[in-house]
Amino acid sequence: MAQDYLEVFCCGPEPFMRAVREALAGLGYDMERYHQESFQAPPAEAENVSDDVVPHGANTAEIYFTRSGITANAPRPIPCSALRALPVW
Repeated sequence: MAQDYLEVFCCGPEPFMRAVREALAGLGYDMERYHQESFQAPPAEAENVSDDVVPHGANTAEIYFTRSGITANAPRPIPCSALRALPVW
């Protein structure tokens, strides 16, 4: 590696920068010539979520299975796994 004149500047999320550092160290790079700046999104504020509400007094939940295109209705609250709500043909 032509590290006599090569400076590395890295900016990104920590997993990316860790991978770059490990790769450079594995190549024997002079880490004195490595510089980084990290960034991350600000923490999300907790969302106030109300208790489960059954709209319009419905007593079933509709479950849509995307791959098969099947829709099933299950009693609310769902007392079993979603797969058990599938109709048996």
